[in-house]
Amino acid sequence: MTEIKQNKRVPEIELMKAVAIIDMVLVHTLEGSWDSLNNADTGIAYLVFYLIEFIGGIFGGGGFMFAMGWGAAYSDKATAKSYLKRFIQLVLLGLFVNIFEELVPGIIDPENYGPVSDFPYAILAVDIYFYAALFMLVFALFKLLKDNEKVKMIISIGMVTVFFIVNTLVPARSFTTGNDWADTLMGLFIRENDYSYFPMVTWGIYTLAGYWLAKGYRKMNDRRNYAIMLFIVGLPILVLSEIMVTVNNLPHEVLNPGGYDEEFYYAMHSWSMLGGFGLLCLELLLYMGIMQLSKQRIHKFFLFLSKNVTFLYVAQWVVLGFLYPSLGKIENIWINNLVAIAILITICLACLLKDRIKERIKS
Repeated sequence: MTEIKQNKRVPEIELMKAVAIIDMVLVHTLEGSWDSLNNADTGIAYLVFYLIEFIGGIFGGGGFMFAMGWGAAYSDKATAKSYLKRFIQLVLLGLFVNIFEELVPGIIDPENYGPVSDFPYAILAVDIYFYAALFMLVFALFKLLKDNEKVKMIISIGMVTVFFIVNTLVPARSFTTGNDWADTLMGLFIRENDYSYFPMVTWGIYTLAGYWLAKGYRKMNDRRNYAIMLFIVGLPILVLSEIMVTVNNLPHEVLNPGGYDEEFYYAMHSWSMLGGFGLLCLELLLYMGIMQLSKQRIHKFFLFLSKNVTFLYVAQWVVLGFLYPSLGKIENIWINNLVAIAILITICLACLLKDRIKERIKS
């Protein structure tokens, strides 16, 4: 492998972000038809069902969170103030997304969708943007610490230690304060209700991993050594976690999310959470190999998706919010996949149109 070129846009991470948005569109469209497909499809179609759920699991949400941490390690010009501003933007964006993800389907089809009656939980659902907003506060703190890497590392290790203890001792939704508003707030950190999708305690390890692996990437000057490091770290951790999951009779949520109980997937046990870290290391290793073999020719193809991942993520929920009541009637996995591809093409075209309008306004 060649020497690492210190460019803010790391091709492997651009590919990870692009794959993540594709995964998310596929899996979110699939979940719109979940009940029908789960009962109707068998054979190859059901294998496709499991495959989409697998790639839409850690590779989707986890990859997005990993890339977010990686980007923070490259944000040399960012300040604590800019991260606080981004915090506010992401909270507002999260509320906007929740309108389409949680409320619109219930307004269109109140008999089959209950979020409207579950206010305030639905509008305050802890999806990726609320999770990301919390980490903007972490990165703001890191900026205040400036070059004090030891303190940042101590804080990170302390956070991961808390994550492990809580994920081990507190099963999903096993604790309540007795107050609905307090429980909703707690859902930001621990899965407390059906609208707490990405609580920090379960998923925070991936953002911190991305941050520190990026720090290591920037210091190394040999891609081969970095790739070897990813393999040496990632594979044993993934194998160890799966052994411990098996020994302790826990759900294999990282390698088998297609059969998951969402209560455990969104609040994985510590061993599964650790396995996800190992899997992301191997994913990054795979992308390094792909980019090396392709001589980065595919970089430009995926760069569009990566650069516009925020717009594309929001746009998919605007479309899906209106389609969910109809998706529930689809009983064929192939038709569901065609809908997902159509959504992906539609939101990409909408993004191009948005860029074209911006250019004309500027000119």
